[in-house]
Amino acid sequence: MDLLTRESDDHGQIFESIAFFKQSLAAISVEDYGYIRKVKAFIAQSIVAHFAYEESKIFRLILANGTLAEKKIIRDLQIEHINVLKEVDVFNDLVRLYNHGEKVSIKEMRAVIKGMISLMLKHARYEDQKLFPIIKAYQ
Repeated sequence: MDLLTRESDDHGQIFESIAFFKQSLAAISVEDYGYIRKVKAFIAQSIVAHFAYEESKIFRLILANGTLAEKKIIRDLQIEHINVLKEVDVFNDLVRLYNHGEKVSIKEMRAVIKGMISLMLKHARYEDQKLFPIIKAYQ
C-alpha cells in the first residue's frame, strides 16, 4: 500500500473512532470502565501506532528529501504529536491511579479525553491540508 493510501485509510478510521468517543463522552462515568478500556485501546492501537508510522516512514522521507517549507510542516506536526502524547500520558496516569483503587475525578477524565479529541481533530485537519499534498509529491 502506498503512503498516501495508508495515511488516508488511517485518518478515516481514526475520525470514526474519535466521533464515537466524542458522542459518548457525556455518558461516561468512572464506573464505566469498559468505555475507558476502549479509549485506552484506541490510543494504543490507533493514535500511538499512527504517529509511529508517520514518524518512521513519512516524516523521515520528507525530512531527508524535502524543501525547507516542507520540513517546517513536518516539525510543526512533530510538535503536535508531542502535545497529543502529553495528553495520552495524563490519561494513562489517571487510568493507572484508577486501577490502583484511587479516586479519579470523572470531570478530570472527561476533560483529558475531550482534550485529546480536540488535539487529534486539529492535528488531522492540518495533516489533511498540509501533509497530504506533500505525500502526493513523493509518490
